[in-house]
Amino acid sequence: MQELLRHVSAVHVGATLYATEDLELGGVPVRRGEGVTSGLLAANRDPGTFPEPGRLDLGREPARGTGHIAYGHGAHRCIGAALANLQTEVLVEELWLRRDGLTLAGGRDAVQRVGFAGDGSYPVGLPVRF
Repeated sequence: MQELLRHVSAVHVGATLYATEDLELGGVPVRRGEGVTSGLLAANRDPGTFPEPGRLDLGREPARGTGHIAYGHGAHRCIGAALANLQTEVLVEELWLRRDGLTLAGGRDAVQRVGFAGDGSYPVGLPVRF
């Protein structure tokens, strides 16, 4: 599940942070009071951290820390990250691993999707039949 979170980050940009002093960030000058926004999806595709970062590899070993920053980072990490991980683990265990015959209810056209500009679309829900 951590590799899926890395590959398909639900939140694509982090909270805007404001410089408290003049500094240089990645070779770009940032003046006091200017905002900087992190690209979480871009960071999760960093080739310096993830070999073949554009490829979904469910056998991939997690990288530094949790292996991704899909939930944000530092003081701005999602307070519900642990709960979301637990819910996902239970869902996968109960629906995919313990049950036989799990199928989509209503076919592919019944899956409601949300789109992200330049990044395709993702299911909002996944109606299944046991």
